[in-house]
Amino acid sequence: MNDPTDTKTARYDIFCTLVRAKKPMSLSRIAKKMKIPRQNVAYHMPILEDSGLVIRDGDEYFCQPVFINDTVIEASVEKMTEILRVMLDTGIYADTESEDDKEQIAKNCLQAMIFLVASELTG
Repeated sequence: MNDPTDTKTARYDIFCTLVRAKKPMSLSRIAKKMKIPRQNVAYHMPILEDSGLVIRDGDEYFCQPVFINDTVIEASVEKMTEILRVMLDTGIYADTESEDDKEQIAKNCLQAMIFLVASELTG
C-alpha cells in the first residue's frame, strides 16, 4: 500500500488499524503500525474524517466510539462467523477437496464483502 492513490485499500487499512487500537493514535503511530510512510496516512485522513468514521482530536485520531464497543465487535464477529458458515455450506469453493482450501476461499470471500462495505462507507 505504498501508493496513496490506492484509496479503497488504504482507507480500509487505516480504519481497521484504528479499530484494533481501541485508542487514539497519531499519524506517525498509525504509519509505524502499518509500516507505511506517514504521508500516505495523512493523505487519506481528511476523507475518513469527512465520512464520520474517524474523529480528530488535536494530533490524534480515533474511530467513532461505536466501532470500539466490545458488544458491537462481538456481535460483528458472531454475524461474520455465521456468514462464513453459510458460505462454506453453500459451496462457494470450486473443485477443491481440501478443508483448508475451502476455509481460505470462504475467508477471502468474507474479507471481500467487508472490503466492499467499507468502500461504500468511505467513498
